[in-house]
Amino acid sequence: MEITARKISKRSVFKIYFLGLSGGFFFLFLFYGIRALFGAETVKWDGEPVTGVAGLAISVIMWPVMSFIFSAFMWLFSVVGLWMYSLINPITISFQGVVTGGKNETEQQ
Repeated sequence: MEITARKISKRSVFKIYFLGLSGGFFFLFLFYGIRALFGAETVKWDGEPVTGVAGLAISVIMWPVMSFIFSAFMWLFSVVGLWMYSLINPITISFQGVVTGGKNETEQQ
């Protein structure tokens, strides 16, 4: 299924970035937190390495904060680029596995 739009809402772009980065960052921060739990100096707070349970806790707290910061940074540049592109051409988005009326589009074909 393809949809052509003149513009994509800023909120939708941010949501896509935040959800995508949060999912990937979760595993990365969890990995570093577990390593810190066992003594590796993978988590730093105020320039000092934090290990043990505190390292795991800080890593879990840093996960949504860093996801938000990275998403906001990428969103800022993307929104400008998408706005400039929308002045020239409409944007076509392809979807896979679309649910319409309770059935997947692939099941209906």
